[in-house]
Amino acid sequence: MAARPRALLVVDDEPTILDLAATIIRDAGYRVTAVGTEAAATAALAAVRYDLILLDPLGAASGVDPGRWAVLERVRAAGGGTPTVIFTAFPPDAFADWRARGFAGLLAKPFALDDLLAAVARALGPGGGASRARPRVMR
Repeated sequence: MAARPRALLVVDDEPTILDLAATIIRDAGYRVTAVGTEAAATAALAAVRYDLILLDPLGAASGVDPGRWAVLERVRAAGGGTPTVIFTAFPPDAFADWRARGFAGLLAKPFALDDLLAAVARALGPGGGASRARPRVMR
């Protein structure tokens, strides 16, 4: 019996980034739900058990604004113990304490395809790779 593909929730309010990240991850063999709002993310988390959340701060006003954590923490809380990777265009130092706050990783945008897939695999832990060996290369 084949193992089911790992399920990921990708949350980003920028449609182009959302579509790109979801496509890359899906092409690597994961099951992906892609949403663009906090409300959609919490609804998805209420309906499905995900293996990982890839989460943008969703329109936080500034990389130095303390409110930048608000959406991240609410969505992560809605996911229960689901590992959550911060996925942001803010400078990484804006989220320097991500580990202490209980997040599973930080991925800065722009990202390389390999970096995105490596961040996903790292956050999923041992056996976190996708069901297919290689993603489809888009030319």
